[in-house]
Amino acid sequence: METQTVKRNIGVDLLRLVAVFMIVVLHVLGVPYVEKSSALFVWSEAFLLGAFNIIALIAGYAFCVEKFNLGRVIRLWVTGIFYGVVFYLITSAVKGGFGWTKLIKSFFPVLTKNSFFWFFAPYILILLLVPVLNYAVEKLPRRGYLIGLLFFSIFFSVIQFSADPWGMEDGRSALWLIYLYFIGAYFRKYGFLIKQWWANLCLFICSSALTAGLFLAAQNINVKFWEARYANYFHQYNCLFALIGAIALLALFAQLPIKEKAERTMRYFSAHSLGIYLSNSFLIFYFGDLLNHPEWNDGIRLLAVLAFAICVFLAAFIIEAVRKLLFRLAKIDALTDLIGKKLQGKTEEE
Repeated sequence: METQTVKRNIGVDLLRLVAVFMIVVLHVLGVPYVEKSSALFVWSEAFLLGAFNIIALIAGYAFCVEKFNLGRVIRLWVTGIFYGVVFYLITSAVKGGFGWTKLIKSFFPVLTKNSFFWFFAPYILILLLVPVLNYAVEKLPRRGYLIGLLFFSIFFSVIQFSADPWGMEDGRSALWLIYLYFIGAYFRKYGFLIKQWWANLCLFICSSALTAGLFLAAQNINVKFWEARYANYFHQYNCLFALIGAIALLALFAQLPIKEKAERTMRYFSAHSLGIYLSNSFLIFYFGDLLNHPEWNDGIRLLAVLAFAICVFLAAFIIEAVRKLLFRLAKIDALTDLIGKKLQGKTEEE
């Protein structure tokens, strides 16, 4: 399987947007005013839990057949710097506490831990490792490849039920995302096992329902060897059922019969996904107080969460569109592409 520019899968572009919206809803559900112990919200989170997994799966599915582009990585890095600096300056202006050290750190979103966009650093690492990962994808025999994926599903997911010997960090580590890259690449190379859209949808629903049901059941287990922390496994990104649900959604969207006429529109909106992710947490941070209504019942609050998430998603989209326009006018995109080509050309010289 040669790594070259190939036709994009429009369904996967659509799924990338869906996954980012799922992340926005997850973040909104995390605001202090949302009741976390409610069964309704447990079930809601269970259906959103695989969102970050989907992004990493898409990376493997899409980039395993594309030529490595260092300019794209640099451009994403600069985008992270833009959001880190701009939102730090806004926060300092609104809430005070400006510090030069913190400002300098905001220029290094990949090198410093930032709870607003933890996913960014390991994702950048994946993009930098694409040539190495793709080489492995190309050389691995199909049988050994599949056995390896099944084997590491045990070590990287199931074993985390009681411990974290491999540093999975509940599915927030680069190692977990690299594993997901290999899964996405496997399905791009060999195809999906389940072809019917309705079967993949049922698999997603069943795996999400199992996640919620097992989490609620695990909280009520009262036996000697059982520890309360075990229930948290069903709220981790690397939960086996969250992984299965994410794979099912990838299979569902990748095989959707979307008309080619929608390609340009879908690619345009999908190109804003990273920016929406980078800015949504800041918007929620500033406007999350709008959900502070103790008199709301769970049903009303859930509707409010959904409406608020839609508003945040649209606002983040507009912010990213403005950011893209500014970068284009300042020729930053052209500059990052040029730097990427120069550096990549040096490394590829014999």
